[in-house]
Amino acid sequence: MKSPLNPFKIEKDGVPIGQLAPPKVKGQINITASSLAFGTVPLYEEHKARVEAGYTLPEWRGLSHMDRAYEVATRRMSILIETFQAEGK
Repeated sequence: MKSPLNPFKIEKDGVPIGQLAPPKVKGQINITASSLAFGTVPLYEEHKARVEAGYTLPEWRGLSHMDRAYEVATRRMSILIETFQAEGK
């Protein structure tokens, strides 16, 4: 059975990465971004995902909702992996 918390099958020590508590990073400042409505992505986060994926605004708008969601999810997983890697150093 597929876990909704581990759609990319990324694990740390055998535990799905989405189920782990975020690591404590030295100097963490706890900035959060809120979305405009429940279940939506904050505009800043969507913009960062678009820019990092190399899409122009017209290209991004041409993507399906699911394709944009995949780009945001991929960015989130990359950030989470980088955070855990930094913890291990």
